[in-house]
Amino acid sequence: MVRTTLEAGHCEFTCPGCSRTSNFIQMRSLLSAAMTAEEMDEVNEKMNANYIRQYRNDIRQCGTCATYSQRDFSKPWCNNHRAVCFTCKKREKRTFEFCWFCGQQWKGGNGKSCGNSNCSGPEMSLRVLANCKTKEIGPVSGVPDTRACPKCGVLINHTHKCKHMTCKMCGCNFCFVCLRPQDSKSEWQCGGYDSPCLVHPRQTSIPE
Repeated sequence: MVRTTLEAGHCEFTCPGCSRTSNFIQMRSLLSAAMTAEEMDEVNEKMNANYIRQYRNDIRQCGTCATYSQRDFSKPWCNNHRAVCFTCKKREKRTFEFCWFCGQQWKGGNGKSCGNSNCSGPEMSLRVLANCKTKEIGPVSGVPDTRACPKCGVLINHTHKCKHMTCKMCGCNFCFVCLRPQDSKSEWQCGGYDSPCLVHPRQTSIPE
């Protein structure tokens, strides 16, 4: 069951008997009792790869310690351009920020630039938008599965359910298919959640 789940690219495990779902942390002690150290290393590597692939828009690698970090949008210091590495924070006993685009230590104060001359900025995000897969959302096909929020530019990956989306970063409500936001009366310009609308082309710029 574990190997089948990992090979399918998933990060959660479902019991074939009772259908209860468990995450990897809950399963780890059980697995370690049944597997060799080499098998656990293999499972850990596959689990990390699946998690990074599934949440690729919210995960980046710190260039200092190589630890992968996921943005927590509930924290006041989180913005579209930088993140906190908790491994470096614990080691250096201070808040350690790194650039979300290049992974290097943040040197740019409160501005949008990280202060590193070799930073490529949003080019990585533009590559994701240009090469992401397409999918069917409701009655509409050919929709890119990754979009940049039309207000703040953070990348959002569509996993399931309807076309209407709320950005975790800035709270913008927009349609994932046509990218039109709600109007001034908080009404959807493209109709209901299951109404067809025109697919907006792949984005070629990141809103600032």
